[in-house]
Amino acid sequence: LWCWIANLVVVASVHLPEDMKEAKAMLRRYGLASFHLTFDAARGSEDLNELMDRGLLTKEEAAILQRGNAAKAELVWGWVLKLFSLLAEKGRFAHPDMALGVAHKISLSARSAVSNTWTYVDTQLPFSYVHLLGILVHINSIFVGLLSGIVLGKCTARVADNERAPMMGFARDEYTTPFASRADAWNVSQLLIQQLLFLFTIPVFYHGLLRLAERISNPFGYDETDFPKELYCQMLEEETLALQYATEHPPHLIRRLAQGDPFEAAVAGLREPTVAGGLPE
Repeated sequence: LWCWIANLVVVASVHLPEDMKEAKAMLRRYGLASFHLTFDAARGSEDLNELMDRGLLTKEEAAILQRGNAAKAELVWGWVLKLFSLLAEKGRFAHPDMALGVAHKISLSARSAVSNTWTYVDTQLPFSYVHLLGILVHINSIFVGLLSGIVLGKCTARVADNERAPMMGFARDEYTTPFASRADAWNVSQLLIQQLLFLFTIPVFYHGLLRLAERISNPFGYDETDFPKELYCQMLEEETLALQYATEHPPHLIRRLAQGDPFEAAVAGLREPTVAGGLPE
């Protein structure tokens, strides 16, 4: 979608004459509005006041979009194509057939990009698949708890028996069970610590993965893991402004060719390319 909006600005700046600044601004405004509306629809927001405050929509345009429900970002591209078609009918393009063909491709591709975005976001995974994953995670947690409980119980019982050995008339160094040696005692301690780590890390890890999958299923939300809408919108706005300015203010050679000068006359004042292959300033 970002690419098609940038392409729209370039095509409008190239094919529309300089006195059509309002039409160029309108096309750029519609592209940015579609980008904002795509985020808002994925977030479930129906408020258009922010776009009106930003100057991306008029009150009339907002009222028309309110009737479009979830298709607001797609409706804008119908306006873009309609505007191109009307301008072509009025002869405002030097090459109307080319401009209208490119406009059709951009508008329809951008509308498809919006639709595909919502398809990825709104299409849920099959319930049986999600249910199976949830059951496996919970069964794993239950078995980890049972296994850790059994092992911890045995280790605790051996430690308790070892502590009761002197009370039963045995010297601790002569009592051979349950700890036959210090190495045996160390092994029991290691097993105890290992099971405690398993008990408190494995279930938390798998449940955390389920929670993470739920949070990243819609990257257009407000969480810290989601796409930064404001940053993307600002970058797109700056990029479209730069594209429009660069296209409307080309280098000297292109300006002279646009004025109708022959190519030989336009390049007569230019020096030869430098060794690096570029033209000097």
